[in-house]
Amino acid sequence: MASRYGKRWFGLTQELCLWAVHGLICCVPALTCRQIFEIVQSRPVMLDLLLDIAMVPRPAFYPETTADQIAAEILAIILQLPLGSIPGLEIPLQDAMKASFDDEWHATISVAGLLLERPQWLPKLLKIWKRLDKERFSELQE
Repeated sequence: MASRYGKRWFGLTQELCLWAVHGLICCVPALTCRQIFEIVQSRPVMLDLLLDIAMVPRPAFYPETTADQIAAEILAIILQLPLGSIPGLEIPLQDAMKASFDDEWHATISVAGLLLERPQWLPKLLKIWKRLDKERFSELQE
């Protein structure tokens, strides 16, 4: 029995581990951009691992896996812009709010900088994009 379902349980465990990371990053109350930066700065290898996971094609033994999607969502959460910001638009703020907003903006740029410092980040990102672009739902159903 275990040999029949072992691979599937492995796939489910992968998803559960990623949901745990998702729950740590996307919690209530929401983490500030500064807090996310501190998390990523303490272990920047997590960006490499998330990119690697998002690149993995769906296995034949568990085609409905969402591990790649969860990893990509975590990356998107890590790289999100500060709430209330619109790139290219200057929003008039009071001094205290402006200082806080500037700190959040700087933290977001710093997280992006950490990603850009990772080796092979661009080829990995392109490989993820190409894999998702080629993927067809009808093929997964078969």
